[in-house]
Amino acid sequence: MFIIGQGINILNKRIFEAIRDRDEGVIRAAARRQLERGADGLDICMGTGKGCSGALPWLVEQVRSVSDCPLFLPPCPEGLSLSLEKAGKNSFINCVTADARRLDSMFSAAGCLGASLVVLLTRKGYLPSSLDEICMVAEQVLEKAEKRRFPTEKLLLDPVLRPRTVCFSGGYETIYPDITLFMEAVYLIGRLREKKVKTIVGLSNITTGLPENVHNRLQLQVLDLLGMAGLDYVIMHTGDRDLVRAARMERLRKWEKYPVMGWPLAEELEGP
Repeated sequence: MFIIGQGINILNKRIFEAIRDRDEGVIRAAARRQLERGADGLDICMGTGKGCSGALPWLVEQVRSVSDCPLFLPPCPEGLSLSLEKAGKNSFINCVTADARRLDSMFSAAGCLGASLVVLLTRKGYLPSSLDEICMVAEQVLEKAEKRRFPTEKLLLDPVLRPRTVCFSGGYETIYPDITLFMEAVYLIGRLREKKVKTIVGLSNITTGLPENVHNRLQLQVLDLLGMAGLDYVIMHTGDRDLVRAARMERLRKWEKYPVMGWPLAEELEGP
């Protein structure tokens, strides 16, 4: 399982201030810390607003001064091309919704710059709630990719892991999600197009709105289940040693089962 660190996030107050003040040291330290803790790649979460466009190339420069690891970049309206050029090979455009026009422009951008594409299986105003709906959107994305001649192996699909919101007499409340739905989605999506389609999830999304004391336990359980279903990439908090260790174990099991896929050797998995 490929581990993507989620620590460079504009919602983090320290990161926000570092971006505002162009504090190179904070960004470089955040990147270095995540890689030392076990991240294989880094997610740069900036949203898609105007502020993203100006800061993204600078952020990429700071991370590149530390490592040449794969970077997952937001689909900013401006600044994306320059950022991808600075990021170099093995870069990803992350969090692209499955809206037709959006996909067309992102397939073009990724194709021109040799980047991979992470597509959320959602559209504006539409969040699939059943396995059939998730797989239907996945097929539509794949059909459009084939029409645009975008390589399947450079496409990652995200079934959008999330908790459930239920209406009680006292109002709405967030509760544990139906993990079976996402396990089945990961399993089935991973078998599309002769098992060439890869899957990705943001692990912390599953605990949004839930009490802090359940985050670690629930994320560990979900990671284990999604790993058994065949999950390829996970965006996660690398400061949690238990989570990192669990993801590495899933990667080792997958490499032993599918060595031709090029998963890392066992000796590469040593560490915290």
